Amino acid sequence: GGVRGGPRRGGPPAPSLRIVVGAGESYLYAGRLTDGLRQGRGRTETPAGLTAYEGAYRDDLREGFGVYYYKSGRLAYAGGWKRNLREGLGVAFGAKDGAVFVGNWKANAAAGEGTQFDLSGRPVYSGGWKDGRRSGYGVEFRGGRVWRAGFWRAGEYLGPEDAPAAPGAEKGPGRQE
Repeated sequence: GGVRGGPRRGGPPAPSLRIVVGAGESYLYAGRLTDGLRQGRGRTETPAGLTAYEGAYRDDLREGFGVYYYKSGRLAYAGGWKRNLREGLGVAFGAKDGAVFVGNWKANAAAGEGTQFDLSGRPVYSGGWKDGRRSGYGVEFRGGRVWRAGFWRAGEYLGPEDAPAAPGAEKGPGRQE
């Protein structure tokens, strides 16, 4: 199940560059090259023809909107990129459990507002994130029902809505440390 990268269909031209990552690992790139660097819309694929990444490049780095796939071909992330890191609005799919995160990213980690869902599509947590961990005000769900609401710091639950704020921080929904 799930969305998978597949054999090339339309889009960019046939591969024009082989990218060697390490011993026994390489990818093929199809798209525009400028001075040997990937530029604009392009596609990187495995030697077996599965898509690894398709989207925007700038100066050989993922930049703008793009879709990234696990080596198995399953969808890993669709959203914004900046200098090869997830940035801006995006949707990520867990490699092990298929859980979904929809929200904002900064420097490859969940940051700002976002919601995590379990495999069945029920919410797990919705609220603030910082460095990929729950942070600020948020609501945690169990079995699709609200379990607790309150403040978080570095992934740890601090207490309900009326918990004392950290020095210099504002209280209320959307508060970030």
